[in-house]
Amino acid sequence: MTTLSEQNQVINFLDLPREILLRITSFLDFHSAVSFSTTCQAIQPIAETRVWREIHIKQNDILGIPNDSLKIPNNSKRESQIQQDGIGEDQEQEENKNLPISISDTQNGICSMRSEAVLLHLNHLLNKKKWRKIYVKSFKIELRLKIPFQLLNILKNLLNLKELKIKFPNIMIDLLQFEKFPNPQIDLIEILKNLSLEEKPLYNLENLNITILKDWKFIIKLITNCFPNLKNLNINGKFLHIRNSISTNYFYNYNNKNLLIKPLINLKSLSIEEMNSTFGSTLEKLINTSKLEILNLKDETMLWFPKENDLFLNKISKLKKLKKLKLSSNCFSNLCELNGWNNLEELTMIWSRNMIHSKDHNDIIIPPLPNLRKYYIEISPYSSSYNPYQNKPNSPSMLSTLLYQLPNSLLNSPKLHTIYCSSQTLFPNEGELQEEVIEWNNDNFQGIIIYSYINENGEELIHCRSKNHYNNEDRLKQWMGNSSSWEEHIYYKSKPLSIRVLAGMYGISGMTITNTSPGRGLYMDKKGWDLLKTWERQDESWY
Repeated sequence: MTTLSEQNQVINFLDLPREILLRITSFLDFHSAVSFSTTCQAIQPIAETRVWREIHIKQNDILGIPNDSLKIPNNSKRESQIQQDGIGEDQEQEENKNLPISISDTQNGICSMRSEAVLLHLNHLLNKKKWRKIYVKSFKIELRLKIPFQLLNILKNLLNLKELKIKFPNIMIDLLQFEKFPNPQIDLIEILKNLSLEEKPLYNLENLNITILKDWKFIIKLITNCFPNLKNLNINGKFLHIRNSISTNYFYNYNNKNLLIKPLINLKSLSIEEMNSTFGSTLEKLINTSKLEILNLKDETMLWFPKENDLFLNKISKLKKLKKLKLSSNCFSNLCELNGWNNLEELTMIWSRNMIHSKDHNDIIIPPLPNLRKYYIEISPYSSSYNPYQNKPNSPSMLSTLLYQLPNSLLNSPKLHTIYCSSQTLFPNEGELQEEVIEWNNDNFQGIIIYSYINENGEELIHCRSKNHYNNEDRLKQWMGNSSSWEEHIYYKSKPLSIRVLAGMYGISGMTITNTSPGRGLYMDKKGWDLLKTWERQDESWY
């Protein structure tokens, strides 16, 4: 029996179990969590689980001013200005004294120094309260090519870090401006080298997104030794500025002969921004795993030419859990000829414009894969043709070729239900591997969706809907087709069927495909099949 004093007892907020307090804090946005952490000292450690969970330092945060506010003088522009204004040589020499003479006077130099200062201050804040370093799960930072060595002091203490992303938003411009400053990425190698020497490397790191500018193979070795439990690895960097040959022996002084590539046994997703033939042997050792589900080997420049019996492709074709794959059309024959790919559900193929335009109706575009469900066709923005949008005389559109091949191709791909056709060839942003996919129920979708029905005799009725979307650009119509809305295509026993027959089958069965997801082997009522048999007997009394 409870006493009166017990009934009137007030429960303090801090008397709640820690698990409940953490649950409450998890629903707060960042600014609310910061305010909540300042209420009292007892609340601060709990509220800061939300405050320090993710650290994201953007380039504008480092500069503190818009990127365009800092300009590097351009000599060619300056010369033209001299000619226009009639500035004399003596006056020009006098004004040249104000031009930047060291890296500290350039925009990249200022950003490099400020990023060092920002990271130094961040390290101070992390060390100010002992729990903060434990709370950090995600660390993302945008830099201007130069990676501050101060980053090492932060990373080696974030033992619970799950995600690390180091991004260079303006990498191509920065490389041009850093030409006179050797070894622009020496700090990255130093950081990885020192992390690998730690007694406890970042074993908990699961997601890594990093840009490699040079010494590709050596950095891959360091990554596998520093982060052995990675689940998602995203490697950015264009081959034009990646160098596999070592430009200096400095990097190899670190036990290079004994440094081996360790298989990432927990790896589930691997993305390479620009694949090359020289990467195959390295990646073959890296993905020695049965857990890999997503493999993105992007090759828009078509620089990867695998051999007929390429060992790397042969190995990944045997991966049992591989669900999603992205390749260039240079690998198309390997997809068709290699035994394997049994569990591959989504395939993205990057085609060159020239190769697509050279195809005729008899050339295969859809690979025969037994478990393929979604097929994404992208067009590379790089082409050797003078006019990238101009077809060869009388060459068929990509969509018409797909539709022509579809009845036979679907026999070899019994689960394929959606084909996505890229409408434009936009150059991707540097370091961004994930593109937004326009799904079939979006107004901007273009491609083919497939509904199929199988009767008791195993005969398949295929209903295909094709759609194109234009922005009033005739040049896109040249290679994609002539329609801007859904077109219906019906096949039965690999032969075209009248749309009126299918409409009657849907009507008598009480079916509709409006807002119905595409799929193969769908159910149709017996009345619909009986109507089809009536049509086959040429009895058209049902019209």
